[in-house]
Amino acid sequence: HGQHGNIDYWVLKLNFAGDTVWTRTYGGSGGEEAKKIIHLDNGSYLIAGNSSSVDGDVKHNHGGDDYWLINIDNSGDTIWTKTFGGSSTDYGNSVRQTMDGGYIIIGNTESFAAGESDLWMIKIKPDISDIETNTDLSI
Repeated sequence: HGQHGNIDYWVLKLNFAGDTVWTRTYGGSGGEEAKKIIHLDNGSYLIAGNSSSVDGDVKHNHGGDDYWLINIDNSGDTIWTKTFGGSSTDYGNSVRQTMDGGYIIIGNTESFAAGESDLWMIKIKPDISDIETNTDLSI
């Protein structure tokens, strides 16, 4: 994959000697910013960040920047991608795999904020078909 646009996710896989095994870029014609990559139990990788694109590897944009998740296999090939967001700016900052095999993404949202910007947590089921969101994380 070559560069797609303004700024892309750039992923390199290195061997134990530090030599490049492969390198890939992911994104569209807008800007993408990767914030976190994790190795999943099934051997694939999940990359979390944000995207303003509506094309290329980004299948949908809700407006402004959206949380963008991309799941890649051990060779860097895309398994699936998913965006989350509203009509304004939403930045995904971190992702974790949960004990049930799903995922939790945390970032900030202007789209669903009570004020200017709020923390936004999304829980995704293992089959990525259903989500739960929460912006009220006060204790």
